[in-house]
Amino acid sequence: MKLDDPLEEVIDGLLTKYGEASERQAALTGTIRDQLRQGRLPDIEAAYQLLAFWNDAGRFLVDTARDLMKPKPSIFVTDSWFLNDLLNHLTPGPHEEITYVSGNKVGRLRLLNRICPVEIQTHSPIHARATAKSCADALIEMQEWGCPFQCMAHSHPGSGAWGFIFSHP
Repeated sequence: MKLDDPLEEVIDGLLTKYGEASERQAALTGTIRDQLRQGRLPDIEAAYQLLAFWNDAGRFLVDTARDLMKPKPSIFVTDSWFLNDLLNHLTPGPHEEITYVSGNKVGRLRLLNRICPVEIQTHSPIHARATAKSCADALIEMQEWGCPFQCMAHSHPGSGAWGFIFSHP
């Protein structure tokens, strides 16, 4: 399996160790079977303990490899100046606004650094929709600049728990 992850060697190593543990476990199972047939009880306990160790080690290796292969959440990185510009862009009036945000991606890091406006087709205090053409144009421009789409930002105008103007008792 080819992974596009810097942990590929670690995962491959874990899977190799699991294969070795499985082979050792099969060999020990055979040894225990032979000893039982021969009635050699004193050696069984040691073989059983070793077998249990390899079984536990194999489970640990597989679980670790599975955890490493799970997708990890993105980490968004930006600065206060960008967030201030974004807030100003999204809150010009009483209606909800939307915009695309672009930037670069480095591993799990998503660098948010460019507001890519879209043309609003309809909006109200609780809804906003951009035109399909402006969305496509913005995505094409991001691609041309090599700064891919990272997220869509939108506002929730008004006051209260879901608004951007906090309500005070």
